[in-house]
Amino acid sequence: MEGRINQTLWESRIRICENCPIYSPNNGGICSNSLYINPQTGDVSIHPLDGYVKGCGCKIKLKAKLKTEKCPAGKWEVL
Repeated sequence: MEGRINQTLWESRIRICENCPIYSPNNGGICSNSLYINPQTGDVSIHPLDGYVKGCGCKIKLKAKLKTEKCPAGKWEVL
């Protein structure tokens, strides 16, 4: 289907997210929008800090299927 990625790449994106420190298994797996991550160091904060990005709050299994989506921490990009 146009706009979606193949199964192998989708599974790779899911594994990346599940190993991220701001991933939450709640609601089928989400990128926690109550946490901030430093993409360079992987450090996590509950407060916004310089160099940190906020989790997107998306349901990962849905977001990871779309070519037009990317990880806010730069762990995977738009295709």
